[in-house]
Amino acid sequence: LQQKYMQNWESKELIVVHNLRSTEMVHEALGVFDKQIHKVYDGVRSHLGDLIYTSKSAPGMPAMHHVGICCDGSPAGRRFNAANLEYLRKMVELRNTYGSEVKLGERLAHEL
Repeated sequence: LQQKYMQNWESKELIVVHNLRSTEMVHEALGVFDKQIHKVYDGVRSHLGDLIYTSKSAPGMPAMHHVGICCDGSPAGRRFNAANLEYLRKMVELRNTYGSEVKLGERLAHEL
């Protein structure tokens, strides 16, 4: 059973949402994301947004997509959140979700 689980798990991708809700300034958000993500994980920055990064996956591990969400209504939130939330929505919607209910908007609103 564990072997079956691992085989299925290998083909999936992991989305990590970084809750930067106390980060209000654009330069601060970029600095925090750089320090916590870019300098820790080997991978590539996305051309789709500044707080979006894809880590290279090790053999047998899923690809990891890191997305930062900042304090709502702040300068950083206004700059990054709409594009990053849209990126998350598209990632989830474009996956094979047949037979499942995806309520990303409600979940993110609850967490933030």
